[in-house]
Amino acid sequence: MPRFLSSFSFLCLLLLAAACSKDEPEPEPTLVGRWKLEHSYLRYYNTDGKLDFEGTQQLPDVPEEIVFTDTDLTLLTPTLFGYDNLSPRYGITSTPATFSYAHQDSTLTWDHHGHSETFTITELSSKTLDIQEIVYVRYLPDNIPARRIVGGRYRRQ
Repeated sequence: MPRFLSSFSFLCLLLLAAACSKDEPEPEPTLVGRWKLEHSYLRYYNTDGKLDFEGTQQLPDVPEEIVFTDTDLTLLTPTLFGYDNLSPRYGITSTPATFSYAHQDSTLTWDHHGHSETFTITELSSKTLDIQEIVYVRYLPDNIPARRIVGGRYRRQ
């Protein structure tokens, strides 16, 4: 009987120690790394905030990738979210193109050629990055204001 009690006590102590161990919290996800575009989208909203149009963009033939370090981002392809050649809009003449950036909460700002572009991070996890840009435009021919959101979902490589 004493042997049974000591074995039982040891087993209880072992179970209690295992139950009390603390799980390490997940580290905060970071932008640092290489990201590849897997899906892009385009949405137009009218002045009442109603969705007028939603579409997706065919992914470019050359997989779009962005590389983040602690201070810089490098665009490895001449597209962003699979849309537009970046040269006319952002003044990028060749890729890879590297820019400094700032990341605060859900805002990502990158600086280039004397001005900055601001994006919203809608999701950041260890494997997924979803960023979008909000641009205010006007519908032609009536010059009706609208909000255009272009964005993309990236997968960590």
